[in-house]
Amino acid sequence: MVATATNIVEIEAADPQGRRLYFLPLQRRLRGEFNYNMPAEPLAKMHINRIPETVPGQRLALDVDSATAWISEPLREPEHAVLAEKLRDRYKCTFAPEREELKDVDVPTFLYWMRRAVESGSARLVRGELPEKINGEPRKSFFSNASEDSSTKLADAIEKQTTVLTQLVRMLAKQQRQSS
Repeated sequence: MVATATNIVEIEAADPQGRRLYFLPLQRRLRGEFNYNMPAEPLAKMHINRIPETVPGQRLALDVDSATAWISEPLREPEHAVLAEKLRDRYKCTFAPEREELKDVDVPTFLYWMRRAVESGSARLVRGELPEKINGEPRKSFFSNASEDSSTKLADAIEKQTTVLTQLVRMLAKQQRQSS
């Protein structure tokens, strides 16, 4: 990644079918971008006259330098005020806060899962760059604890056994020399 004044990476949930983005490190969903022209459902197209604008998805941002992250709600921004009012009036929607700070951010893990979301088409990069190589080990499993590789355990056991056998052979050789 190119060093900048601030290394902020920001993605927007923007699945082609308007689905939400499930961001595994947070164990939660972000509302995806939605346009009534997107879904293949014909009845959805009936609503295009009511809400012709694209509803922006929620955004997830990560400041790599300070290891802080936040979720922002574009519908709270002034440029989307008219659309937000239409959604409130028509569908009685409520919106997330303008910015929600996130705690306990693991930068390699966030970068890894942000890249996966962009590459899968569930999100799009709206700010910054996703690095090709991530410094550090990202957490990839959230459902079970990572277990040690069985080949690593076997190699450790063989090394310990070799050490013990070496000591035993030395002791036997010493005893044989003393008895001769």
